[in-house]
Amino acid sequence: MYDRVRHTPEAAFPPNSDDVTPVFNDEYPALDIKWLKKQERRFTRRRRFPLKFGAAAIITSSLLHAYLSDVYENEQREQSVQVSLKSINDNPESTSSNAFIAGFNSLDANFLTRKLGPAVMQVSRGDLDSVNVGDAPPNPKAIAEKIIEHAKENNLDEVSLFGYSLGGIETIKAAVQIAENSGIRIKAIYLASTPHDIESLYPDRRNLLSGLTTALSWVPYSEHSTYVQFLLTLGFNIDDFMPGSDLADRITHFDGQTFWSDAQYQWDTAWEHKSPSVATLEYQIDLARTDVRSDIKQLAEATQNNVTPTIVYLRIARPGLDYVVENDKASSQYCDDAREVHIPCIIVSVRGSSHDEYYTTQSVNAYNDALRVNKNEIVQSFKRQEDIFASKQANIALSHLLADAQTSTQPPATPQPFDDTIQASGQR
Repeated sequence: MYDRVRHTPEAAFPPNSDDVTPVFNDEYPALDIKWLKKQERRFTRRRRFPLKFGAAAIITSSLLHAYLSDVYENEQREQSVQVSLKSINDNPESTSSNAFIAGFNSLDANFLTRKLGPAVMQVSRGDLDSVNVGDAPPNPKAIAEKIIEHAKENNLDEVSLFGYSLGGIETIKAAVQIAENSGIRIKAIYLASTPHDIESLYPDRRNLLSGLTTALSWVPYSEHSTYVQFLLTLGFNIDDFMPGSDLADRITHFDGQTFWSDAQYQWDTAWEHKSPSVATLEYQIDLARTDVRSDIKQLAEATQNNVTPTIVYLRIARPGLDYVVENDKASSQYCDDAREVHIPCIIVSVRGSSHDEYYTTQSVNAYNDALRVNKNEIVQSFKRQEDIFASKQANIALSHLLADAQTSTQPPATPQPFDDTIQASGQR
């Protein structure tokens, strides 16, 4: 047995010797092989740590570069996008326009206008125009500017606005901008299945959007990320591959094949820009931070010197289906806000439509029937607001006449006495 304290690398070599060959004698016993192997393993582990750390750093850097590059490209595309207006049925003799604004996952409202435009024309006659917003965040001011420009170019006296789903949020804001920056009359504002706020969504959608908004607040530039848009869109289509009423139920009914198919489709769609990426995310985030009540109050103030518009809320009713927006709740909230500031609001039940399939024959017929049945009530509201405005203008004109007459009957002002002191001073 030998002293294990001496079993260090130096103990295997004679002191003050250049000979690297171990000396095997009683004073310098042979190395302990087990100890050497243990030291080798320890050294190897220490050597692997910086390698692992370096690899992790490279991977993280690559992912960060890809994320920021994507954000930059989306920001550049967003800045280059301009709002445009496309006429679907341009009538040179028309003096009014019906402008359509689409919602979630839409670059334009062309398809929406073609499908639901004829139904609206039963009540609000005029051109059918599609607002094309492109892949950019909601910009109500730009939308309003384009509608005003179109109205002036075509000598239009009035416009009606139609907002579908989340597009209705931007429709209200665009109406405020039109009223504040032009004398064009806003005849009607149609809102189809439009949420009033995040609380008017069904619980599963509300929780998803609320959680998403909270999570994205911790991710820099998330509103410009295609990666985030992909995850967001996949999450909103969760019913396709994970149907159920709660998490446990969804896990039980998870369909891997459908999930993989949806994931591939959404990935290709996002990266090939077949549908909005920035707009998809921004429209939903805008819902979480919007204040519809304040917007409607602004609308009332902005239309004080013009005919007050009529809000028509088109709510999906049985046997129709809306799994996103609680239509009864949202329509009541909109009309409560409107009536509070003396804006007329009419709720029209669209029986047999579906939120995400407004284009089917059944849905289109449901909108046609709903507006045809309620046409008289809506048109009477238009006429009533015209009469109220005409009466208001007549009262203003009468008050001006009375003020002028009162001024003309007042006795002439007494002439001031001549100041001969100043006169004399002047003569000197």
